Amino acid sequence: MKQLAAFSMLVLLTASAPATEDGKTWATATATRPSDGRKIVYRFIQEYSPTFDRSMYPIRVTLSWKYSSGTGMPSVPERESMDKLEDRIAPQLEPPVASLALVRTGDNLRQWTFYASSEATFMKKLEQVLKSGTPQAIEVAATPEPKWETYERFVQGVRK
Repeated sequence: MKQLAAFSMLVLLTASAPATEDGKTWATATATRPSDGRKIVYRFIQEYSPTFDRSMYPIRVTLSWKYSSGTGMPSVPERESMDKLEDRIAPQLEPPVASLALVRTGDNLRQWTFYASSEATFMKKLEQVLKSGTPQAIEVAATPEPKWETYERFVQGVRK
């Protein structure tokens, strides 16, 4: 999440109403770099259900899809491919394997941040889903993060 800090963000929640799914409330935020007006769009879990236990998901796993664009945002076909990939992987990785907490798009990068119960289980499930092929090389990074620091820093930084 180095890009988060380096972007000199001004983050504002968008006016769109949060979407609720399986006891999670999703929200959208936009970061704008003051020097050139470039934007990064974030989708994130604004609120989990009261019964959700974060301690069951102590591993942060980030999937990164790099692309090249003059605007920093993906082309429509590329974004559609990213959305299709998410539609394929997210249901297979959702609890009890992992929880998708944050998605960022912009500055030539789409990242999905999951918190997983186990790196090995997550990677095995991900490998199964990706067997059918992906249109792009996806980088995967995993690290222990039992207190969800990356997610918490992001949510705390969102200005309403």
